[in-house]
Amino acid sequence: MKKIIMILPEFGYGGAEKSFCALSVELSKKFNITIIVFNTISDAAYSTGGNIRSLNVLASNNVINKFLNFVKRVLRLRSIKKEIRPDVSISFLEGADYINILSKQKEKVILSIRGSKYKDEHIKGLLGFVRLNILMPFLYKKADAIITVNNGIKKEMNQLVSSNKITTIYNGYNFNQLNKSADEELPEPFKKIVGESFIIAIGRLSPEKGFQHLLKVYKKVKLVNKEVKLVVLGDGNMGEELINLCKQLNLTYDAVALGFEKINNADVVFLGYIKNPLPILKKASLFTLCSSAEGFPNALVEAMALEIPVISTDCPYGPDEILNKKGLKREKGKVLKTEFGILAPPFKEENSIGEWANVIIELLHNNKILNQYGHLGYERAREFTSQELISKWESVILN
Repeated sequence: MKKIIMILPEFGYGGAEKSFCALSVELSKKFNITIIVFNTISDAAYSTGGNIRSLNVLASNNVINKFLNFVKRVLRLRSIKKEIRPDVSISFLEGADYINILSKQKEKVILSIRGSKYKDEHIKGLLGFVRLNILMPFLYKKADAIITVNNGIKKEMNQLVSSNKITTIYNGYNFNQLNKSADEELPEPFKKIVGESFIIAIGRLSPEKGFQHLLKVYKKVKLVNKEVKLVVLGDGNMGEELINLCKQLNLTYDAVALGFEKINNADVVFLGYIKNPLPILKKASLFTLCSSAEGFPNALVEAMALEIPVISTDCPYGPDEILNKKGLKREKGKVLKTEFGILAPPFKEENSIGEWANVIIELLHNNKILNQYGHLGYERAREFTSQELISKWESVILN
């Protein structure tokens, strides 16, 4: 049985972490898996396959300590590789990619690129220039294979490293498990929500996820559809800012920290992080994704798999590849009604708030169109199966 090391900076609740854990479970059915994390300050939020080992190196904000910690990670991972003698090492996320390459022994090194490099708002300034123009081109070309999560990122990687070793493999989903999770009973406080008509958004509360724009969209929708609520699932450093924005927009709100007493009357409900959001997602009228960039958004596909109509920003690059199978062109500043859902203008485009609001109002007032999008979205989601994912990963691993 081949031995595979899978490397991730830290466990967390993000899409990359979720996909990493799901892949480890599937690969552990055929391979001997060892999971390596920089530290175990956070427990795994999702089920994993294989044994977990930590490099026991914490993060630091000090530049000198950052460099020393980087060296420690490389040396400790190299030591583990010499001990285990893996046939393959797979890394997710940039920090793990660097130490995977620099600790290479005789194994096949595979990098899994989960997000855009050119559109990432965090890759900026002098350090961003160094990462994008020196570190990535120099180190990534040393990998034996690069897996991108969508074709847009594949084009970026070809610009960075100009390699024929780049393959796109979409995320895969176990739909039996997904439906089982969606059928779990909700905790009592959350049951107050599911009888209402509500728009749902799921993700980290950070600027690139666009919740600040969604609140402005929802305000316009609320003027026409007074019954519909907005439910936001996720934690992050923008929580207080979003609550203040609710106040500015005269939207009533409730948050987990405030208890659940006002849920029946609140316009916007911030539910925080929920380990299994699917029972709530299943009851939504409409799913929204407002990000400025996405790899292969799990929540979007999960909503489609539960027959929830979806609307997403036409951002780089995942939503377009999921929803726009026919490759239709969207007019700038306008929505595009694809076969499987709505691609709406990114919020940097003029009149985007109004376009978003108008199409949401239109959808919520037409159950026939909502049901049609729900059904067709379900059919599209079923194309992204775990079996197809694993067969493609196995091909890269074994060849």
